Amino acid sequence: MWPLSRLKTKQTDSSTMHTNAMKAAQMGLMATTSERLKRQSKAVKQLCRLFPMRRAIIDGEKKDGHSDPYDVICGVRLPRGLDPHSVPSEELSASLGYMLQVLSIAIHILSAPALHVAGFGGFLFTCMAAE
Repeated sequence: MWPLSRLKTKQTDSSTMHTNAMKAAQMGLMATTSERLKRQSKAVKQLCRLFPMRRAIIDGEKKDGHSDPYDVICGVRLPRGLDPHSVPSEELSASLGYMLQVLSIAIHILSAPALHVAGFGGFLFTCMAAE
């Protein structure tokens, strides 16, 4: 009888140690994840300062029948929806170039899987997640 109770005690101790080890690993993972999210947040804020984006209403721009605000990146208007003719070609080139740059940087910051090939005006850019 004595060896059986000793075995149960060892089993309980082993189970407790395993539970404690799992809790310690979970706490370590939570700390690492929290730190990664803080760094990603800081990097995205810096990216937004580098490439400022906002909504803007452009006065006198009603030739396309829209009075809605435009999305603007670095002071250059982005096209409305899928209509590339909603902005002049110079602004279209610049704004899409800025967006490609933002996307390329954001993919690496967020480790996001963006599996698209984007190209505009001779500039070819492959968005692939960092491995």
